[in-house]
Amino acid sequence: MAIERDLYENTVVCDTTGERYKRTYDIDDFDRMIADIKDDGWKVVLERGRWRHYSPEAQRDEFEAFDDID
Repeated sequence: MAIERDLYENTVVCDTTGERYKRTYDIDDFDRMIADIKDDGWKVVLERGRWRHYSPEAQRDEFEAFDDID
């Protein structure tokens, strides 16, 4: 799970790199958190019934892997 929750706040962690998003959010600000990460270039994808979160760095790494294929 890429959303880490504690008693009072949430944060997003990239499922590939483990990078943490730069902000934390109050529990009640979930929709705002998702909107902010998307605005900052993160991808949120439903894969096999699980929500996955990918930082911009993880997305760059994925495309670089395709560049290596000839």
